[in-house]
Amino acid sequence: MSKLLAVTEPYRAIFEFINYKLLYVKPPKASSAKNIILLPGFMSHDNHLKLLKEHLEARGHNAKTWGYGTNTGFSEAMLDMLVDEIVEPTILIGHSLGGVYAREIAKCNHNIEQVICLGSPVLQVEDNVAPAVKKAYLLINPIVPSNIIELEQPPAVDTTMIYTVADGIVDWRSCINPSTNNIEVSGSHCGLIFNREVMNVLDSLLT
Repeated sequence: MSKLLAVTEPYRAIFEFINYKLLYVKPPKASSAKNIILLPGFMSHDNHLKLLKEHLEARGHNAKTWGYGTNTGFSEAMLDMLVDEIVEPTILIGHSLGGVYAREIAKCNHNIEQVICLGSPVLQVEDNVAPAVKKAYLLINPIVPSNIIELEQPPAVDTTMIYTVADGIVDWRSCINPSTNNIEVSGSHCGLIFNREVMNVLDSLLT
């Protein structure tokens, strides 16, 4: 992973945010409304998913965030709560670590119809996460949960991995899997939640 990409990550994300706000066009309604839950990335909050949520609602979908505020790391307790709460057909869209949650939820809950991950590191490659981010994660979460040992195994439902080779947080190679639908977009890691290309991909996947 390039150090330059990591250093410029926040600036590129800000540019993408401004670009999205300036050029956004309200999308047409989808042919059918879906129940969608959005899962934030590591140290991200429900509020960070506001633009993505608004876009999906403009399409006519019933979109909501996970409702637990900031995602401070993967925990078995949180996974169990999320699995138990979903009692109707639902599509999960997770950003980064939120995508890891989405995949694991789908392995345990038969109500999940589809999983879409945005820049989620699910394959073990060397230095798959930027050193500073990994250090912060391990400081908060020194113990890796035992139930995600088989993290690389995708769920049995339709799964799409959206990634960018210009990712400055996660090594893009850890975001793809031969057993899933892998789609490349341009942009930063943090900007995936308001990336115009991502929105277009989501629109095509959620028809």
